[in-house]
Amino acid sequence: MVWGYAGLVRKTLGSYGERPMAVPTRRTKQGVKGTFSAADVQRAIKGRKVVGFFYYGSYRIVEPFCLGVSQTGKVVLRAYQTGGGRERGSSRGWRLFDLEKVSGFRTTGQKFESVRPDYNPADRQMKEIYCHV
Repeated sequence: MVWGYAGLVRKTLGSYGERPMAVPTRRTKQGVKGTFSAADVQRAIKGRKVVGFFYYGSYRIVEPFCLGVSQTGKVVLRAYQTGGGRERGSSRGWRLFDLEKVSGFRTTGQKFESVRPDYNPADRQMKEIYCHV
């Protein structure tokens, strides 16, 4: 891709813009495929909507808090995972998700109200932040 993934999101969203940008998704073991937009992620953050998606073949349920670009140049979502995911260990806690590896992104119809402990809107693992709670 000429612009690179992060460059495309930046070019499309600008500073908190609402223009959609298709994020490619992959077919998972469950057969989910399709696209979602960076603006969909941004609306979920602003509306404090709980979302679900597949990540590395496992379904995750998360509270999205921050959308930005990682130190390595990937578009990422900082979220608090409340369910699904890992086969071993805890499935709850803060996670950083690479949006290129997310598929089947959708809102669950639930909302979250409070800010989780240890949330940092100035996430040090991101070199640029587009949107945060």
